[in-house]
Amino acid sequence: MFDVTFIYVNDYKSYTTVIEMNEVIPVRLKGKLREIVDTLVSEGVYGNRSEVIRSGIRKIGEEHGLITKGPRQHLRELQSIAKEKSPDETMKRLEKISDEIWQKRKKLYA
Repeated sequence: MFDVTFIYVNDYKSYTTVIEMNEVIPVRLKGKLREIVDTLVSEGVYGNRSEVIRSGIRKIGEEHGLITKGPRQHLRELQSIAKEKSPDETMKRLEKISDEIWQKRKKLYA
């Protein structure tokens, strides 16, 4: 993964690139699990098998409170709700997300 950081020094922009090395963890999937992963890739839901597996791990982490949703996930969720639900339902969900973020910050800084 590449992360580009912009640093301003005397009105000049300096670029710093940080390279994060990822550990490779082999995973063996048989039968139905492999079929599910391959179907999600072949239907274009995910770009490759690794993306499917990473997504599943993220969801498990969220369910167990090990990963908190970031702004992008909240934004995607709101965009999805806004397409399917009424403005009132969308606002209720936005308020709930705001409360969740506030509670997490209170715990962090308590």
